[in-house]
Amino acid sequence: MLRDASSQPLDLAVLEKMSLDALCPDTIAKYRRRLEGVKPDLSWNSLSDEQFLYRLNAIGKHDGDGVFHPTVAGLLMFGYQYEIVKECPYYLLDYREETDPNTRWVDRVVSDAATWSGNVFDLYSAVVPKLEFALKVPFKLEGMVRVDDTPVHQAVRESLVNALVHANYYERQGVVIIKGRDFYTFSNPGVLRIPVGDAVAEGISDPRNLSVLTMFTLLNIGERAGTGLSNIYSVWKHQGWDEPRLTESFNPERATLRLMLHPITSTEKKVAIRNIGKKTAEQRRLILEYVKLHGVCDNAEICNLLGVKESRARILLAEMVEDSLLVAEGERKNRVYREQYGVIHVF
Repeated sequence: MLRDASSQPLDLAVLEKMSLDALCPDTIAKYRRRLEGVKPDLSWNSLSDEQFLYRLNAIGKHDGDGVFHPTVAGLLMFGYQYEIVKECPYYLLDYREETDPNTRWVDRVVSDAATWSGNVFDLYSAVVPKLEFALKVPFKLEGMVRVDDTPVHQAVRESLVNALVHANYYERQGVVIIKGRDFYTFSNPGVLRIPVGDAVAEGISDPRNLSVLTMFTLLNIGERAGTGLSNIYSVWKHQGWDEPRLTESFNPERATLRLMLHPITSTEKKVAIRNIGKKTAEQRRLILEYVKLHGVCDNAEICNLLGVKESRARILLAEMVEDSLLVAEGERKNRVYREQYGVIHVF
């Protein structure tokens, strides 16, 4: 998109047609309380909300009118969902816990639920405790105080912030965060603006929403220096877990980071090195398109779709489940297959 090609931070744009009523006072108050706790001596803490938001680049004045309006960053971070979609029609934040194989999800937080503000900061505040729940915390003391934070906790928070600050909120499908029984996926619209290898190995970053990132870093959340992804990979390596997988796809553009919470198994190693070939890749693509269109498929439908024998269809579907492309539901005779939500497929 031409908008995305600009060298200027996209989220600094002042939205002259919006008033400050588009921002949620409760979110602003929550942010300010947290900032005061982290930086009690910061001079901004004594400012009025209006002056505080101005220094935060959450609001600004449009040339000529002398009136404060939200910036894109301020709208995303503090706005009401129904106001955000006026600027970003495809805006969506969707967190799901898919920890029960018999249930599509066991918990969900979605921005268009109309039960909360639906903005980026409130999503972060609500989701972090859910992501961190059940992560192991070794017993450690600093003085007489137990430390409940670990590098894994920090890396998970960093992954969430990365998805939120790199997202192209003008693009389709929104930000999707999945917590599984032994994995996380963080998926956002928009590919990285630098090569993936540079982002991972060199610690280079080019966040799409720089002002939103600044708002997080003021709270000591997120890495302004660009070391976030390389740190996540380093933490996972130190744990001896399967290396994180950062993938990109196009039409529409999306980036997905997948984190496994266990060492790589022999089965996963086979998947990682499997060369599926052009014919199988095309068959997989057709199956995924069929599932996207119909929502579900079974073995007989894939036989008809691909013109293959039942045994071949069964192998294809089983391998796609093994590779986390599909989810199998039901007993063998009545088994159906659905798309694995939150995972990007690159063939």
